[in-house]
Amino acid sequence: DVVGVKHDESDTEYPTVTVKVNLRCSSKISLDKVTVTLMPEPPFYAPQPSIVLTGVGSGPTSMATFSIYNTGERVAGDLSIPLVAHYTNNHGSPRSVHNSVQLPLGLAVAPSPPEKSAAYKVTIETNKAPVNLVELFGEVNCEAHGGQPACIGLSFYSGETITVLAAKNSQKYRVQSDSFPGL
Repeated sequence: DVVGVKHDESDTEYPTVTVKVNLRCSSKISLDKVTVTLMPEPPFYAPQPSIVLTGVGSGPTSMATFSIYNTGERVAGDLSIPLVAHYTNNHGSPRSVHNSVQLPLGLAVAPSPPEKSAAYKVTIETNKAPVNLVELFGEVNCEAHGGQPACIGLSFYSGETITVLAAKNSQKYRVQSDSFPGL
């Protein structure tokens, strides 16, 4: 769940999410020390990006818990955060396992009223009927504006607003914003 948290002196609330990473060793030998590291890029921030776990074995999973914030610095370019687990195998050789954490869209944007016009526009033509945008962006809790599920507005925490429109009678979508990075 994405919740608002104040983590600076201003009255601005920035969203945060808790990420739980479960680890289990596939060999029968327990690993003494595993360092789990998240590597978020701005606007995302992890106050404690590395956690050291001891005794990771093949039995019950070990869990590392991270908090990730959106600082509101800029538009989020990617919702995927690299995750690396470093350890030393039983022969003394250093090893690492790479994975990624997919953040929820609600950590990057919030619902906002759609804009009627914008400086930058991208039109996408498909061979399928348009989908209900409120359902497509359901995790952000968007509301249909003007009673139409074919138009929604989203606002990045850095201030950029985007509007997504689905054509009623053709198989087209339009994404528009007054900020090119917002697209």
